[in-house]
Amino acid sequence: MTHHPQTAGDAWRALVEGRLSLLDHFDHRAKRYLVARGSARAARHAPLFTRREEEILALAATGLANKLIASELGVSVSTVVKHMGDVRAKLGVTGRIALIHAYRAAAAPRGGVDTPPGLRVAFGGGGVVLFLLDIAPDDRVARLSHGERAVALLAREGRANGEIAAMRGTAVRTVANQVASLMGKLGVASRAELVERFLVLR
Repeated sequence: MTHHPQTAGDAWRALVEGRLSLLDHFDHRAKRYLVARGSARAARHAPLFTRREEEILALAATGLANKLIASELGVSVSTVVKHMGDVRAKLGVTGRIALIHAYRAAAAPRGGVDTPPGLRVAFGGGGVVLFLLDIAPDDRVARLSHGERAVALLAREGRANGEIAAMRGTAVRTVANQVASLMGKLGVASRAELVERFLVLR
């Protein structure tokens, strides 16, 4: 394993913000191993979105489908689709999930992610990154319901509320309420902090 101390923090931020996709993880002797893939290059400046693009992206990032976004904003579905396409071109991504990840990364406050103590990172071929970090129990995590833990674990994989709802056979609003409840119980202020909490705790 090759250690890259100068880039470990950037890689961790990319994982928390969804610019690296979590492929697999396992725990062994109070250590957590995380395998991710993607580009660890941080976007230094957010692209310039129009006001309408910003509104559509913000709603898409909550997990709403195009039809619901159109209804919320009082526009046609084709207008939403066009703006989503324009933004994908600006960000250089394909697919809705990649678009939402890129938007969140661009919009996220840069001071909100702390690098875990003792983090070690190895960079492999094909953009694969291996993270090794200490994990610790947290009573607040232990008190979460089974459903809340399931939602948090799916959010940790970078899945939007709509995707989580489809996978769990429930409503998007239910997932949104569960995410809000999780953030309150764990004392975090953003989805990125929620993801980070579930990367380092058990």
